[in-house]
Amino acid sequence: MKIFFDTNILLDIFSHRDTESLFSLECFDFAADKKIIGYVAANQLDVFYYVMKKYVDKDFAFDCLKQILECFVVVSYSKFNLINGMKSDFSDFEDGCLDDCAKLYCCDGILTRNAKDFKNSKNTIYSPKDLVSLINIQPNI
Repeated sequence: MKIFFDTNILLDIFSHRDTESLFSLECFDFAADKKIIGYVAANQLDVFYYVMKKYVDKDFAFDCLKQILECFVVVSYSKFNLINGMKSDFSDFEDGCLDDCAKLYCCDGILTRNAKDFKNSKNTIYSPKDLVSLINIQPNI
């Protein structure tokens, strides 16, 4: 199962923002253990690094990036994804691009805590809790 991770999930995993982040961490572990194939876009990692460096520090941010790079497939947005993101019905340009990119790479869904932002998605949307339940029910997905 190929799952595209939204940036908010990456921030949850390493910042432990609240108790819901435990489900995000479990989804990260699924990617690390190859139970799923985790996808992220390279530009998400720039944003992730900036936020983590600002709120923690540079060394911690780089350590987090190393873990992500070890466990995830990192892809790029193409001009095509950017154009489709602009044409999409998403209120957030980044979400529209991510949605199109997930489709391009034949992902089975997008993992996000902001499902309402993806109401116009072409993809299946999973919350971390939903994906954990699905993987635990069907461990050989």
